Amino acid sequence: AVRLLDLVANVMEMARAEAGASAHAIEKVAINMMDLVDEVVGMTAMAEDKSGRPLIAPDVMLSNRMRSGDLPVVRGDPCKVAQLLYNLVTNAAKFTTAGSIRVSAREDREHGTLEVEVADTGRGISPDGLARIFEPFQQ
Repeated sequence: AVRLLDLVANVMEMARAEAGASAHAIEKVAINMMDLVDEVVGMTAMAEDKSGRPLIAPDVMLSNRMRSGDLPVVRGDPCKVAQLLYNLVTNAAKFTTAGSIRVSAREDREHGTLEVEVADTGRGISPDGLARIFEPFQQ
């Protein structure tokens, strides 16, 4: 039920964003990315699929490869950033049956950005899927 509610909320928020309106003002506060990623990795490690099985397969190692001393505090909406990371990590989990899912980050001081990467050893995206990846409501 919670997963369905999240899905409905995400679809509604996407529709509002496309219409130029947001149901929630985007918060901009200091985010400790190390703590946020730890939280997302922990939530995903405990998550179950629709059948009640662990989302992370037994032969998959999920890890946070961020090093806190190397990362700046960033400003943004912690709820939106957590949802984005959770979506990326759970998507990786759905398609990774063995191997690893790693979350890492690096600061680009020249551009004043933080790049977060979710890398997995899953099957990847087909060439046809790559062509549609940024279209709304695609899987």
